[in-house]
Amino acid sequence: MTQKPSIFISYGRGDDDADYENPNKSFLRRLYNDLIADGYRVWWDREHMPARGATFLQEIQDAVTVHDKLVLIVGEYAMDSKYVLAEIEQAQRLCKPIIPLLINGDYSLIPSSLANYHAPDFRETRDYGKAINELKRVLEEPQPDPASLYNVPRLPRGYIERDEFPNVRDGVLSDAINPTVTQEEDQIVYIQGPGGIGKSTIASAIGRVCEVRRRYPDNIIFITLGKTPIIAQKQGDIGVIFGDLRDNYQDPDTGKTNLKRILANKQILLVLDDVWSHKDIEAFMVLNPRSRMIVTTRDYSLALKVEGHEFDITKLTVTEGLNLLSAWQKRTPDANNPHEEQERQIIDILDGYTLALALVGAKLAQKRSGYTHVEMIERLQQERTFSDLKIDEDDKNFNLEKSLYLSYVDLSEIDQRRFRELGVVAPNVSFDLSLIASLWQDTDYDAQDALNRMMGNALVNKLDDGKWQQHVVLRAYADALLRNANEEHDVFTRYVEHVSATVEFDTLQMQTWNERYEHLYPHIDYLGNTLTVRYTANNNRYNDLLNKLIYQVRPYISNRPIVSDGNYRGLEWLLTANKYYAYSNQKRSQSLILSEVGIIYIKLGRKEDALETYQKVLSLQREVCDIEGEATTLTNIGAVYSVQ
Repeated sequence: MTQKPSIFISYGRGDDDADYENPNKSFLRRLYNDLIADGYRVWWDREHMPARGATFLQEIQDAVTVHDKLVLIVGEYAMDSKYVLAEIEQAQRLCKPIIPLLINGDYSLIPSSLANYHAPDFRETRDYGKAINELKRVLEEPQPDPASLYNVPRLPRGYIERDEFPNVRDGVLSDAINPTVTQEEDQIVYIQGPGGIGKSTIASAIGRVCEVRRRYPDNIIFITLGKTPIIAQKQGDIGVIFGDLRDNYQDPDTGKTNLKRILANKQILLVLDDVWSHKDIEAFMVLNPRSRMIVTTRDYSLALKVEGHEFDITKLTVTEGLNLLSAWQKRTPDANNPHEEQERQIIDILDGYTLALALVGAKLAQKRSGYTHVEMIERLQQERTFSDLKIDEDDKNFNLEKSLYLSYVDLSEIDQRRFRELGVVAPNVSFDLSLIASLWQDTDYDAQDALNRMMGNALVNKLDDGKWQQHVVLRAYADALLRNANEEHDVFTRYVEHVSATVEFDTLQMQTWNERYEHLYPHIDYLGNTLTVRYTANNNRYNDLLNKLIYQVRPYISNRPIVSDGNYRGLEWLLTANKYYAYSNQKRSQSLILSEVGIIYIKLGRKEDALETYQKVLSLQREVCDIEGEATTLTNIGAVYSVQ
């Protein structure tokens, strides 16, 4: 016999009769007795509050954690109870099923986050026997396990639910159980708005909603693209989640075919974050009718090129701005706010720009001398900005600069330097502690403390996997500050040296690469592309760095290639390194680099180029008396002739 689920009852005491022992007066007593009599294990604070040392609030949160389902008694007093709100929040955090029961008032009392849930009507106008039978049926309904989260960012401190959130959530959930869509485009939900307005946060929050995680049980996947994504690599990131080999993702067309096969019977939610091109979206149009896609973008024209449901995210309303500032200061939205007038003024000064207000909220939360509400207004009104910085117009924002300037100048001199140096890291890429400690020339402990301070100032965010990430707009300002201080080259050098020293592609078997180095792949790609461009523009300054990185990652380039528009990712890196080795007369290194080039030409089907390259390799090997290398090259030449 299947065991009945255990139940936690959440309610506001004002919605029940004071004589809770009398089932003729107390709805909770009658409900509790009936469920117990039918074999359910029920937790009700009137019966089960244990006398332990934890606080009352902690006790009930612990009880929510260990029970299978939460029954929410919805009445006129329930939503005014901080305990009920805490219980709902705990259940949602753990993806516990919630069953609202309406006992008085109307359905508008049910929280918006539960609006789509089945809610039995227990009001006096309905027969109680029918209502309790309906509840038992709902309790017995199996619930699918919530989907795992892949790379979904942690919600930032000070997170608030935007007014647009319910509509976007409903757009993601609509028509997914019994789909009637006939076009893939109908499965896309666009979240559009300027950088730093909160698009990615809304997408992350939707991915964490339990109803969404149950609707798409096979995975919630968050993929950040950015301006210059390596599409096949991003496709491979999805494929490997479902056990596919990364080598099956050599180019966008092949990757798309493989993803369509892998996802044919999967029900997933795919988030494509920070999209700049409609072609990038088309590379992921692989979902079956039961799956959905969220696209966040600054480009309002994308939805015209690849149709979908559009939601425009603009500046915060005054109420949203007040809620955000309240969240940072750990003040509930309905609590008395003695600073409301000043906070309204702050919202107006920053024009409701989300990221700018988050920075201000962080400063107000610290309650530091010189940063009272009145003093914050005075500082913001001075409109001090980074007027001398050269920054891309896509990232520049006057309102952000006003609050970022205050956050930056308030950092210690060494933390200012640390913030600037984050600007060298690849955009839209997470980083681990060891990389940052190397970049900052810090111990792990000092780097950890500094990152925590920056997180407290809303300058970085910590992810669920323990890594860190910086908002792409903040990263753009850090980069501009670094260049303005003429420090970029030294920091970039440390970045290259850390990555080069960490990877050991030569000494490890290829099947171990993913486990050891997959988190570094985006950094390798960014550095390889950046070094190639910089060496071409100023080879004398980048000779050593090019040598360190390209020589170290050459097996990665040829064995894990990604085709893009007919070219292998990294082929240009190798050809650039070959120029350097030829110029510096390093014949052995040149032969090793060209050997990797030959492998790539074979994979591209460019037989003549491969043969010409291997003849050069053979000549170089003979000059340095590399007999073993000659044998390998002759074998490779034979392989070229054997290719049909």
